[in-house]
Amino acid sequence: MLLFVIICFFANVSWVLCKNFSTERIGERFVNFDTVRGSFQVLFIVTTGDNWTNTLQQLTEGLPQLRILIIIFLMFYIIVTSFITVNLFIMVIAQNVQFVHFPK
Repeated sequence: MLLFVIICFFANVSWVLCKNFSTERIGERFVNFDTVRGSFQVLFIVTTGDNWTNTLQQLTEGLPQLRILIIIFLMFYIIVTSFITVNLFIMVIAQNVQFVHFPK
């Protein structure tokens, strides 16, 4: 749930930052920040790590005036979501260890 909220927050931020710029030159139909839905799809691709470098390349080629902003934004997004994901896994492991060593 927390990761979904973070993705929604960053999708809204990316849409607000890029909504005034044309993205007609971007090759893939879902690689844009034109709508919140499109932003959510891009961020989900980046979160899963599924060919995210190609997505980054298409975004920077489609929005050359925002190249540095997009790179910084996505790197910050990757750091935040990776931190949250790792902490979720650590929380599950810590709860299981606590359950095994200190049963009620």
